[in-house]
Amino acid sequence: MTALLAITLGFLSHSNMPNEIPLMAVGFGLRYSPDTPVPVSPDHPLYNRVLIDPIEEMPGSVRLSIARPSTINEGLKLTLEHLHMLAPTSAEAKVRLTARWVSYDGGGMLFGGKNATVTLHYRLTRIDSGAVIFDREIITKAMADNKAGGPMPTLRAATAVNFASIAGCLDKAAFGRAPSDCALTPQFHVTTRRR
Repeated sequence: MTALLAITLGFLSHSNMPNEIPLMAVGFGLRYSPDTPVPVSPDHPLYNRVLIDPIEEMPGSVRLSIARPSTINEGLKLTLEHLHMLAPTSAEAKVRLTARWVSYDGGGMLFGGKNATVTLHYRLTRIDSGAVIFDREIITKAMADNKAGGPMPTLRAATAVNFASIAGCLDKAAFGRAPSDCALTPQFHVTTRRR
């Protein structure tokens, strides 16, 4: 059974805006397929070791469609922090994660569509040598059960799923087990409620 992610005032929100889905969608009991990212243990190679650069090439239109760039960057940071991968300081980091914004599509939601897609490209490199450890494009989708909130909530959900996907993939990549397609499928839909 697919859960509904209700966007109501204050629900799972790390922002000051009401009715806004958070850009971190891990750790709240939300499920993904084929598996749900979980915090890594202290013996994991990436435990508190990842330094994150601001997302590159984010188009200006993202501000209107999803969120301010600073809010989106914070969503990626919070996701890795929650899963215990974010380095507490740059001096403790061993690897650097760079992300490049590729594309997003609201699926014509203003005209009846209910799907949103977000694509980012990620690269993980060793800080000491610059060697590339991981290099992958991730395309994630989210689905809305209604159109009351327009495309923004579902695009935000697709972005949050993308962040959950990179975190789950990095967990596996540390042991050489990253799948060719890192995208997670959310086992929840977005629904909005007007207040």
